[in-house]
Amino acid sequence: MLNAFIIVWRESLEALLVISVLLSWIARQEQPAGLRRGLWGGALGGVALAVGLGFATFAVQSEFAGESLEIFQLAMVLGASALILHMVLWMHQHGRDMKRQLEGQAARAASAW
Repeated sequence: MLNAFIIVWRESLEALLVISVLLSWIARQEQPAGLRRGLWGGALGGVALAVGLGFATFAVQSEFAGESLEIFQLAMVLGASALILHMVLWMHQHGRDMKRQLEGQAARAASAW
């Protein structure tokens, strides 16, 4: 349980970082209300999808027992580890320019909206 908590904590902090960068950009725009609603709508959608995936994973896990349950849990841990490793390597390569890219993408999306 502690492992899951640590992973969720780390990913939540990362999501809050992205949301805070976008909120600071939205605050500098002429009409921020619609953009802010869109940002929070997307964030709530992401939370809903994450909760749904959590319930689906729990439901699938409930179907296994014994050795097959251990294999499933091992596969989940290895998959999560691979995703975290990929994210760390990706952030190392792209993290420096992330704020500028997020603001540029948000500006393009806002102008098309």
